Amino acid sequence: MRSAWLHRLWLAGLLFFGSEIVLWTNIQREWIEWLLIGGGYLALAALTLEAAAFFRARSVFEALALAGMVGLANGLLLNPTTALVDLPRTLVTRAMGGHALMALAMIGMFTLITGARRTLAGLGIGAVGLGLFWGLWARWSPTELAAQPETPLTVLLGAGALTLLILTALARWLPTAPIPRLSRLDWALCLGILLALLIVRLMSNQLDSFALIAVPLLILYCLAVLYFRQRKKPGSFMDTGARAPAWTWLGLASALFLGAGALGYHLPRQTEWGDLLALVAVVFTAYGLIWLPCMSLVLGAQAFSRQARGFNL
Repeated sequence: MRSAWLHRLWLAGLLFFGSEIVLWTNIQREWIEWLLIGGGYLALAALTLEAAAFFRARSVFEALALAGMVGLANGLLLNPTTALVDLPRTLVTRAMGGHALMALAMIGMFTLITGARRTLAGLGIGAVGLGLFWGLWARWSPTELAAQPETPLTVLLGAGALTLLILTALARWLPTAPIPRLSRLDWALCLGILLALLIVRLMSNQLDSFALIAVPLLILYCLAVLYFRQRKKPGSFMDTGARAPAWTWLGLASALFLGAGALGYHLPRQTEWGDLLALVAVVFTAYGLIWLPCMSLVLGAQAFSRQARGFNL
């Protein structure tokens, strides 16, 4: 039990870090709102680990589907006022774009830290790249997206350092035991949290009919992809390794991330390549437009290839 919920809590912290700190979504929430979304991230983390184990996710395509579901659920239940503010545009650019991309990065971080195969170089490169983006995005995006003053560097680094300190402390205590599957009580708890969040959003008139139809359908499509990709061999890429979690690696990566964030904060926004903030927005939009069709095309081609071999075509 301790093993299960520590890993779920740690993944929840990573998802929170990616969507709330790196994307700097809405740092000025009321405390009750922070409690609500904290429970939401925990429920999403638990269900993500359960889906990875149940569908035996082992490839990048399953990772895309899992991250896509997290991004879509995040937009619907945790950040609808920003991710679904201008439908269908922000559904693509923010829920399926920024939030899904951050979920993919944090799932990768979880695998690097807790998995049997670890790559310190990959973790360091990822931390530097993410930090540069974070510094630039968190400084300028509030002025463009929310008509707010640019974020002070001290506030930015303070929020990042505090979150990473908590994550590093949690990683220190992560056990090496396999993560057990959700019990019926666990399922009831996770689904109850998500249902409560949905009710809150509906009562606050934060969701329209398009979001209530489109987002669940897209999540169901991702689930269908995972179902038809399910392997016979047990295990997934999110299984924990036999060695102790590399919490010292996370501490080093945190220092690199914060240093790169400070550097990214001071990068000039206008360069010879154009507006850097606009380029980041283009990346989010491209990812939101591409990942689902590309995943579908590749998996469809693989399925056709298997059928062709079966019929000796």
